[in-house]
Amino acid sequence: YMESDQDYAFIYKELGKIYFYKGDFLKSSEYIKKAIAYYEKINDNEGLARCYNNLAIVEMNRNINDALKIYQTTLNYADISGNINIVALVHSNLSQIYFWSGNVKDAEKEITISEKLSELEEEYNIRYDISAFRADLKASKGDFRDAIVYLDRAIKISEERGSEFYKNLYELKKLEFKTLLGQKIDEN
Repeated sequence: YMESDQDYAFIYKELGKIYFYKGDFLKSSEYIKKAIAYYEKINDNEGLARCYNNLAIVEMNRNINDALKIYQTTLNYADISGNINIVALVHSNLSQIYFWSGNVKDAEKEITISEKLSELEEEYNIRYDISAFRADLKASKGDFRDAIVYLDRAIKISEERGSEFYKNLYELKKLEFKTLLGQKIDEN
């Protein structure tokens, strides 16, 4: 069996992810860049968007400004690929980077774009994440009541998708916000 350039691109991308999860960002970056070279060779814009997305996530752990620059490249390839789900994901990730860097206005703009795209495509895989992030944006402004509304949406979507982990995570966050509001925590 002969490996194709597509196989090598995929293998290097996956190795990059493995090293990221191991915390070896340098090796992760190296493998992702090798994958990028193969995806460029075969002119796979969707693969390039996914790799640049991964590379930006690696860079977030080293330099937030570099991550923002990489996300612009990611967004370009995502747009060219025509895969609206990837475009929505990139806008969601970009929103979180803006939020972490203190740029709440751009974070809100990007999450709104992501949300609209996910609704347009009826993409549910990132909707709970979008709702949870909207809750974080509301909480950062001290608006815990609206944050709880968004967390309720995230919990509902997580239940519908069968994601017990995220459902429990958002329920814990909801309890935290209720406590901050001084509300009695009920047992339902």
